[in-house]
Amino acid sequence: MTIKQNILEEIVSNEPEMRRIQISAMVRKAFKALDSAAGLSESDPPWLWKLKIKGKKALEEKDIERAFLESAKAESDGALFKKAVSAHASLLDDREIKAQIPKVEWLLLEYWVAKEKAPLFRSLCYYNDQALAKLVAFLLKLNPGSDKSIRKIWERLGLKKSRRLLFRDVKIIAGKPAMPVFYKVIQNPD
Repeated sequence: MTIKQNILEEIVSNEPEMRRIQISAMVRKAFKALDSAAGLSESDPPWLWKLKIKGKKALEEKDIERAFLESAKAESDGALFKKAVSAHASLLDDREIKAQIPKVEWLLLEYWVAKEKAPLFRSLCYYNDQALAKLVAFLLKLNPGSDKSIRKIWERLGLKKSRRLLFRDVKIIAGKPAMPVFYKVIQNPD
């Protein structure tokens, strides 16, 4: 794939912003998955989160032990204490967190902007929605989704496409994806 130098420079100059957007989306999704897996929310006290993450070891810390005991006494309905007992009983597991993120979202978040110095076709932000839907379906062994459904997913995650879309379609040849390029877009910038 050959790209005019000025267009390649534009793509490279936009990469830090695309990477910032990707990381921001990953952080939001990770915190949401953590909340779901833990059965806790942002409004729960920090000591309760420590208890969920560390388990019995957290009770060795005096402030957490005190808060745990006070929760048993304080509430008439005991809701916070019940959460504390539940958090104490089952530690948070990485697999539980990862299970909260659907595979399609995980793939989009992970490869929206590929690792530094990776070929451009490894970054999903350069694909139009049709090509992206086909590639994701192929990689995850799913039935191809629609352009609109994949767009809805990446928009909901807070990701943004590159200003320059390089790939308009994905064809599967001998069990491997091949990406025809938007030659017209690459060669004739704005």
